[in-house]
Amino acid sequence: MNRNAVILMGWVVAWLGAMAGAQEPTDVTDKVKAAVDRSRAHEQAVQVLLNVAQDDNPFLRANVIEAMQPIPKRALPLTQRGLSDPNPVVRFAAVVTTGRLKLKGLSDAVRPLTRDENASVRCAAVYCLHSLGIPVDLTPLADYLTSREPGVRANAAMILGLLGDASAVPMLKQTVSSPMPRISAQKAAVVRMQFAEAIVRLGDDSELNTLRAGTYNQFGEVRVVAINAMGAVGDERMIPALKSLLSDEPAEVIMAAAGSLARLGDASGRKRALSYAGAENPVHRSQAAWVLGYLRDRQTLKKLADMLSDKSAQVRVAAAASVIRRTSAAR
Repeated sequence: MNRNAVILMGWVVAWLGAMAGAQEPTDVTDKVKAAVDRSRAHEQAVQVLLNVAQDDNPFLRANVIEAMQPIPKRALPLTQRGLSDPNPVVRFAAVVTTGRLKLKGLSDAVRPLTRDENASVRCAAVYCLHSLGIPVDLTPLADYLTSREPGVRANAAMILGLLGDASAVPMLKQTVSSPMPRISAQKAAVVRMQFAEAIVRLGDDSELNTLRAGTYNQFGEVRVVAINAMGAVGDERMIPALKSLLSDEPAEVIMAAAGSLARLGDASGRKRALSYAGAENPVHRSQAAWVLGYLRDRQTLKKLADMLSDKSAQVRVAAAASVIRRTSAAR
């Protein structure tokens, strides 16, 4: 469960092109064209997500719910349906979305999920009810942090980070070293990075060095988690190091570095992201789409709009999520 309507406006663009320089200053016309492009891409992205919302793949259904978060009104019906989805991946995404968007009207549907068969869903339901202002016992969260399942531990750490309550830091620090004797060293290290990120998100910088060191870990998955965290927690001191990772690295590391740089306001990874947007591997195209969602120029938005028609549903959803993130922020 680790850490995603077409409008017929072509005539508007054509008309603006014909009128450019005739009645309006070019800069004004360009701004209008850009606004039209954003609006058209936004509506196309929404339609892409609606088309995939009932896909057989539960991970895509979950990604659709997460991708709609910048548009609460659109997210509401998808989230409501997701709360009763047969797959725990989707229920988890729906519960977290309910809490993040504070969709109080769904509280009655969330309450039973505190007894869900899946531990991560139960953990998310506790967070959600607390976020909605509904009294709930938070002590079970400590149990989830020491679960024998690494995915449950990671999700619990993420959820504590979402709570935004610095009082959770001691609990995270106390349980971060709880042994996980039956899982691989790589999985254990990934969980360690996710705990460190949650602690830093809550305002305690004592784990920044853990994240920084993770960018050079022997395991690729650990590196990607740590590099992504650099952008999420706003560690500007790592910008030079992230730039150095844009070459001679596996694609996943390059895209993680480019994404974190973009989140930190540095577009150094733009060229690499545009390159991987045309990669043969759909995973790499999806990662590139995620990076392009943090940039702000018209060329990258156009590329994302083109990717909404990708043959891979995974890529279409990633592109749609990035388009919505960009265009919703501009509205």
